[in-house]
Amino acid sequence: MSSLPAATAFNKWLRQFVHEFAQLRKALTALSSQPSPVPPPFQVPKPFDSEGWERLCFGRLRAEEVQSGSPSQAGGLSLAASPGVAGQGVTPTASVYGQTATRRVGPGPLAESLLPLVLHMDQVVVGNLLARQVAELQTASSMQPFCAQWIYALGAILEKPVHADVSASLRALMKRVASMRAGLLQGPDDPQVPLLNVVAAVAGAYFGQDAELLGLLGTDADMP
Repeated sequence: MSSLPAATAFNKWLRQFVHEFAQLRKALTALSSQPSPVPPPFQVPKPFDSEGWERLCFGRLRAEEVQSGSPSQAGGLSLAASPGVAGQGVTPTASVYGQTATRRVGPGPLAESLLPLVLHMDQVVVGNLLARQVAELQTASSMQPFCAQWIYALGAILEKPVHADVSASLRALMKRVASMRAGLLQGPDDPQVPLLNVVAAVAGAYFGQDAELLGLLGTDADMP
């Protein structure tokens, strides 16, 4: 991955992020195997409901719906905050690294609501939704928060080893992230940097699609 931040601080952040992400994945795996898994906080679209998936996958819901959980006028989807995985002792983590400062922030209400949803998805659906997010990014001018949150949530439940098609999607994702980083106008202070770093950490480091990021982790990184 080109244009990596300064080595020392970024290395520390990357190792911590991967560790926390691995712990989240373990907790979600345990939760998904329980007899009564956490119910999704909003209705899952039917397989052929293209409009519903567009709203759900690509953030085409009004901001007030995400904040208040009020149903969408176009189909009843709601992103209501719920106890979700946090209520089961699972805390989503998304330490976000900006090149000039290290900041710790949660993944946001959307990502926290997505985690109970992805628990109900089989791996074919997870792979397909990841591919949709990557395809959407190919023509996007910037990385939107909802896209980074979806990739984070899907990565949290994506099983290893990944299928060849999923691996191809992750490689395409890393190429797009590198391209977006190269085009940043504000350099290390660009607000896109934290989002791109999280996506790169998931796809490039945790799922092994970037040799440079893997090298920064070292051989003792725990990435089940």
